Amino acid sequence: MEFPKQLMTISELIPLGFSEYELRTIAQKAGYPVAIRMSCTAPIKFDTAELQKYLARKSKMVEMR
Repeated sequence: MEFPKQLMTISELIPLGFSEYELRTIAQKAGYPVAIRMSCTAPIKFDTAELQKYLARKSKMVEMR
């Protein structure tokens, strides 16, 4: 999947087919540098390159089951 920007917010990713719940769950996972938040009141931004890698790993893990 190609993303239009390097950093995207949840509201920008929802129209691309992601659910808000799924994105918030990914953002809270420890050990994955996918989500960036500059301050506690700033919106969560996703590094789309890292998000792509995370989704590929997740897909690969599902296929292995």
